[in-house]
Amino acid sequence: GCRDFSTLNLMQKHGIDSYFSFCLTSTLDIDYKTDEKTENIYFVDVLYDYDQRYVYKADPKRILYHTATGRIFKTMNLPKKNKILKEHIPQDIIDKGIVINQFCSNKISNEEKYEIADETLKKYSKAKVVVTSRIHCALPCLAMGTPVLFLFNGLEDESGHLSRFKGTVNHLNILTTKPKAEVDALFEADMNVFAPEDIDWENPPLNPVSNVELSNNLKKIVQDFIKK
Repeated sequence: GCRDFSTLNLMQKHGIDSYFSFCLTSTLDIDYKTDEKTENIYFVDVLYDYDQRYVYKADPKRILYHTATGRIFKTMNLPKKNKILKEHIPQDIIDKGIVINQFCSNKISNEEKYEIADETLKKYSKAKVVVTSRIHCALPCLAMGTPVLFLFNGLEDESGHLSRFKGTVNHLNILTTKPKAEVDALFEADMNVFAPEDIDWENPPLNPVSNVELSNNLKKIVQDFIKK
């Protein structure tokens, strides 16, 4: 089973029997979906490529690596991040939003990481809306029925991430200032595109349901495998 089209093409290219399964995180509603809701708006690693302070704090060696490669000029471009953020989200929503970073130090135990993951998923499940640039925040929210908006860094940058995105973000609501036609052309598909002015933050758009058949099939495959 392959979560994205690029992985599927790679497997099939080498003669490996494979199929597009979608992502296992899209089955997390089994344990985490709830009717209990809050008014919390979460910003989870939004535009993280431009702000990796929390990454550097947990893993200082990355500072040296990114400095040597010149990547640090992008990973610490806070003015660019703030500019894009304000183009997409009203200031009052930014002010009331709660920031979450999905990054753990390797110095903590696996047990602690699982505890953090469990607590974080419970927060997402009860949220009013989640804005993120992380696939593995967006897909769990999709599974749990929490309204989620996937924010691109900009189509020029995202063209470099298509190997991870094609087949995954197709089932998400995308928040972008780019015309839908440009997004559709990039992904070669009919995408779920919302312009900033289309968003009612008091009543965020519901998630697409195009993933449901894939996710239900994935649940059955995994459960049958475990039974065997």
